[in-house]
Amino acid sequence: MRLTMSYRTRRELLAQIIPRYREADQNQKQSMLNEFVASTGYNRKYAIRLLSQKILPVVTKICRVC
Repeated sequence: MRLTMSYRTRRELLAQIIPRYREADQNQKQSMLNEFVASTGYNRKYAIRLLSQKILPVVTKICRVC
């Protein structure tokens, strides 16, 4: 399966969802997780790990030839 979202877009989505995910109750977290997994194509356990991070991810430009 090919992901249609770029890495940067997935990280931007993650940065938007993390604050809401932290304050949500169990049922809300489950539905948010399902939507996040469906839109990004990430494995469920990996998505849980990303969403429960202490710090927000920094979206930076990837420099392949530095």
